[in-house]
Amino acid sequence: MREKEVQIDQKLSAFDNREKKLKEQEERTQSIETKVSETLEQVKQKLEQTSAMSQDDAKKMLIETMENEARHDAAKHIKVIEDEAKQEAEKKAKKIIALAISRYAGEYSSERTVSVVALPNDEMKGRIIGREGRNIRRSGSGNRNGSHH
Repeated sequence: MREKEVQIDQKLSAFDNREKKLKEQEERTQSIETKVSETLEQVKQKLEQTSAMSQDDAKKMLIETMENEARHDAAKHIKVIEDEAKQEAEKKAKKIIALAISRYAGEYSSERTVSVVALPNDEMKGRIIGREGRNIRRSGSGNRNGSHH
């Protein structure tokens, strides 16, 4: 007997839950219906206003609206293209500057760091150069060729 009462209570509880959900759905449906009615009323008012226009006026208004939208879209597109072009130009400019610096840095450095020393005679040159030029090391830039100066 007790078991049947529990089952009945559970079914009543489930029924109450379903009833609550149905009421919530009904409220949402009424809210949506109200919004639809309001929107429909607004559309009717717009149509009344539009119908007061002549056909030519309506066409002009439509064309102006489309032109304005097209101009706006074109301006956005142009801005994107300009931004991309600026970024690409900056990248290329930085690359060119870095290349120029790397090309001329070695030359500038060697011009500023090389010293000329006058040697009194050929015997001193021979000692510095060493047998078969073994004391002379070639520089990385290739500016020295081991010749006697």
